[in-house]
Amino acid sequence: MVVVVMIVVLIAFLAAYAVSRIKGGTEDGGTTATRLAKAVDALEAFAAGAQRLPCPADPAIDTTTTPADANEGLERIDPGNTARCAYPEGTLPWRTIGMKRDEALDAWGRKLSYRVYTGNNGSLTQPGGVSMVNCDTTETTPGGTTATAASLGGLCNGDANPYARSTTPAQFLDNKGLTLTDGTVAHNDVAYVIISHGATGLGGYTVSGARLDMPAGDERSNTRETGAFTIKAFSDVDVAATSGQHFDDLLAYRTLGDLVKRINLSGRDWPDTLPVATVDMSLAFNAATVAAAAGQSVSAGGTLGQNTLNFSGVRVTGQASGTGSELGFGDPSLPYEGIGAAGGGSNKVQSGANESVRVDLDAQYQKLGVTLADFGAYGFLYLERVQFDFYLNGTAVGSPVTAFACSFDGGLASFSITPTSLFDRVDVTPLPSFDFIGGNIGYTEFLVSEVKACPASSPDCRTTADDTFTSARCL
Repeated sequence: MVVVVMIVVLIAFLAAYAVSRIKGGTEDGGTTATRLAKAVDALEAFAAGAQRLPCPADPAIDTTTTPADANEGLERIDPGNTARCAYPEGTLPWRTIGMKRDEALDAWGRKLSYRVYTGNNGSLTQPGGVSMVNCDTTETTPGGTTATAASLGGLCNGDANPYARSTTPAQFLDNKGLTLTDGTVAHNDVAYVIISHGATGLGGYTVSGARLDMPAGDERSNTRETGAFTIKAFSDVDVAATSGQHFDDLLAYRTLGDLVKRINLSGRDWPDTLPVATVDMSLAFNAATVAAAAGQSVSAGGTLGQNTLNFSGVRVTGQASGTGSELGFGDPSLPYEGIGAAGGGSNKVQSGANESVRVDLDAQYQKLGVTLADFGAYGFLYLERVQFDFYLNGTAVGSPVTAFACSFDGGLASFSITPTSLFDRVDVTPLPSFDFIGGNIGYTEFLVSEVKACPASSPDCRTTADDTFTSARCL
């Protein structure tokens, strides 16, 4: 009888212990779930403002030190590649996203881990990494995503000309994200994951920055930079923590598509075709207009520190061998003002440096007027040459127009051209100068002083310098 009573008491004790353990685990899990939810809100508020996700913090920093480490709770970006993270298996950057230190700990007092996608299809930590604002939701000629300096690409085409924005949301999202299985649902488009390593804490970091022993099974995958991550039911209490079947992790995540919607950075229906102009557009590149576009004072011979300038109705870009080149203004040896490319040893657009000036327009035009400074004949019948290439919606139209100088070097030369098609862009490119003995053997350089674009209804399309005959009329 005594033995029976003792067995009954032992069973009751074990039952009470199990209930207490379950209750305690439930309370800790609830506290941790609340902190995960708060971390999600803070992380996404940061992403909404920055248009990117932060990198993880250094997990080995001791949060108990006094004074506190200056890098505690801050995201750590790889200094050699701003699209990568210095600690990809790090912890939640609570200070960067505006949280308190204790809010970045789970109920067991350990740091919340944090993972973010930084893969080759477009790092989400690079500038604009989670923004689809420049993506076009209705696009007849999809243009893919762009690669930018110091990034892994994968951005929407953010051309300053809204009609040229041709990346679709599907192209932006394509094959971009971490892999995670939530119960029976598998995702391969997860933007970020926040992880509590549960009651055992295996694989997690203590507040002193020490990493606990690594787990096995799915919990081990939850510690890695790219997963694959797993959310599933907790294992039974009698499964050893070191077993590959043990699981007590708590995770929070968001897919990239859902994240973009929640932070209001979705794509929109950008217009696909520029309007056809009905009035002339005229722009002289003098000190006043260039200073207004550059946001700084300018003087002859100075560089502008920018590849592209936006004027009213016009965007001008310096190019060298097909890539961006810093723009320059004027030349102190000339009495005329103008804009050029600053990469070839002067501010002039030079054939020897493979330079050109691109002019993008905010409407479609039929005619073009251009005045060039310091374009003419020099030496023994060396005639400088220029080529005009026309485009519509990014596609070349008609044949390039080549023109020769018709006056002496150092002055102004003007051209009036009617290509065979409407256009919204023109490239002005110097060609090697020509002489009648040796052919194309010399050198051409000039400044673009003035441009004018006109609709078909205009009787002619000549710049102010051309109309007042201060410039030689070459074409």
